[in-house]
Parts: sequence; structure tokens; C-alpha cells
Amino acid sequence: MGGSCWISETRLYSACPILILGSCKCETGFQHATLINTGYLASYKSRLQTISIASDGESWRGEALVQMTFKCQLDPTSPIYDMLYLLPLMNLEVGEDNLTADKDYKHVFKRLQNLMLRDKGFRVHEVHIKPSVIRSHFMSNNLTWTQIDYLLNPNDQQDVKLAYDMLRDVWSLPDSPPDALPGFIQARGSLKILGELFRHILVPYICVDLTLSEQLMHLSAAAHLLLALFTEDATKLMPMQLYVDIMIIILPTESDYLHIW
Repeated sequence: MGGSCWISETRLYSACPILILGSCKCETGFQHATLINTGYLASYKSRLQTISIASDGESWRGEALVQMTFKCQLDPTSPIYDMLYLLPLMNLEVGEDNLTADKDYKHVFKRLQNLMLRDKGFRVHEVHIKPSVIRSHFMSNNLTWTQIDYLLNPNDQQDVKLAYDMLRDVWSLPDSPPDALPGFIQARGSLKILGELFRHILVPYICVDLTLSEQLMHLSAAAHLLLALFTEDATKLMPMQLYVDIMIIILPTESDYLHIW
């Protein structure tokens, strides 16, 4: 849970950890929302304003955040309303005190990597992409067997650096050689589109020298590209939960940046 403290300059960026006893993970989303809300309300006693609550990809945590942060539309009297309401497809749902939901971006990066490693593969523009296809395209880009085995290791799905390396090498693929087979050219085209999606999602989090406008441009491009790909064939691109979580890290991030700005 993150918040911005306005008591004094020295506490502005300090962490305020909350220790909660571990559970058996059998509680419902409603019960989990009650637990999170208790910590959220306690933050007011420390004179903190919490603007966003983030979680990983657990479905019951996601349900809890929906209950807390999708209560109503952003009030037109909000200072940032005029900057947001004209943005197409912008999510203006908030909770009390304009609270928004977020997802841990590192978990999203790892889940995108895991998507690339699924044995059954996935489809982009009707092209069926499996790990064997990705391997062949990495080989054509002069990656060594050692590098490719490292990137496509299905037993290491919690390494954030590995996830970044995998997604970066996808968006770094060049155009197909002109003498390549038609199937290879088609697959390369789909991988490059997917790579653009990865690039637009990751760059705002890894490039610290971007301007606010550049960050928002990447996030907007990612949201529209993902929506276009997902509407083609939602069931074959990625799990619905991953799609929703990516959109959640994009849209609240935009409004949070504008809030700060």
C-alpha cells in the first residue's frame, strides 16, 4: 500500500510498512477487502493520503481491489477531471477519496514472459506462436544456443531480469530477411507487433529519463495496441486476467502521473 505523506519534507518518501499475520489463503475477495480496508483506514491516523493500492496477480486480491476502487466515477470537481475525461477509453472508476487500483508491474512482466513459454502457445493475427517458433526467430537473430536456452527456461519463471531480457529480445527482432519462407515472414510480423506491445509496457518503468508526455504516450500506445489484439481473438491471445491486469497498471498509472503533475 503506497501513500504520499504531507506532514514534513523528511517523511515525504519514507516507507510505512504494515505487518499482517499470514493467512491460509482461503478467505473470499470480500473478506480480503475487509482486511485491506482496515490498513487503508489506519493510514489516516498517520495523516497519509493513499492514492493507489497495488497487488500481484492473485484473483481474490483482484476481487478485493475491485470492491474498494471501482465504486464510482471520478468526481467532476476533481482537479484532474478536466485532464482525464476527454481521453478515449480512460478508466475513471475510483474508490473513496479517489482511490485507484494498481498491479505490481514486476509480476506483469513475469507473466508476459510465462505467456511466451506456454507449450500450447498463443495467437497473434492468427499466427500460432509456440516456444519452438520463438527459438527459431532468436536463432535467426544470431543469439547463441546458450542465450536462447537461458531465455526459454521454463523452470525459472520468477526472475524479473530474465523476464526483461526475454521481452527485450522479442521487441529487438529486426524485419524478416527478404528470402525467408512465407510462414517465417508471417510469424516475424506477429512477433514484432507483440514486441511493440512489450516495449510500450516496459519502457515507462525502466527509462528514468523520459518526460511525462513520453511516458503517457507509451502507456497509451500499449493500451490501444493491446485492446486491438485482444478484440481479434481474446481467448487465444492471453488469459483474461492478464489482459485486465495489464490494463490496470496502464490506466491508473496515467491518472497517478497526472495527479502528481
